[in-house]
Amino acid sequence: MTPSDLARWDSAFLHKRILSAQSYAEFTKEVLLKEGDYTHYALGLQLGQHNNIPVIYHGGEVSGFLTLNQVFPTREAAVIVCSNEDSIELISPVANELANWVLKLQNGNSDGPGSAEELQQVRSILEGLQKGLVDGALFSSDMIFYFNPTAIHDIQSSLSPLGPLKSVTRTRERLRGGMTFRAYNLQFEKKSLILTVYLTSDGHYEQFLIMEEL
Repeated sequence: MTPSDLARWDSAFLHKRILSAQSYAEFTKEVLLKEGDYTHYALGLQLGQHNNIPVIYHGGEVSGFLTLNQVFPTREAAVIVCSNEDSIELISPVANELANWVLKLQNGNSDGPGSAEELQQVRSILEGLQKGLVDGALFSSDMIFYFNPTAIHDIQSSLSPLGPLKSVTRTRERLRGGMTFRAYNLQFEKKSLILTVYLTSDGHYEQFLIMEEL
């Protein structure tokens, strides 16, 4: 399916040509947990905000095929990004820039800065990796399996030449697949990088992916 195909789908979706108004309302209604907590998830669709503008979205990814489809119901607009590039964080920044242009916004959605405790934990992990150290208590069993001596040495040899870590800034946070997704901008003395993580419900890192900036 091409971006043009998805755009036609989004237009029909927004104008209730696929679902009735009642079915559309049910399909896009946020599902709450039994305690009443928010999930930011509807019936197969994720719900969020872009600069306080409601957005209904979903992405898909396998190696070499990445797509993000965002629909802005209060603006009757949509943004679709497809890419075959999965070695860097590409589709979300491109989608955000396009959304700013389509919605005539000056600034993108940062989703909040993150708590001091959260940012300090991320900083500590990165500074540990620069020294070849990993705190196993912070990671899931899958990540501990990944962090074998070869992987740790490879990460250390990449990060240690970058100099001190100057700043960690959270740019996005989403719920996906029962986990919390977060993205960060990392400013080292000699280079800027991007970090994306997935956190399990018990607070362990299931993904800790450091990438080059676009």
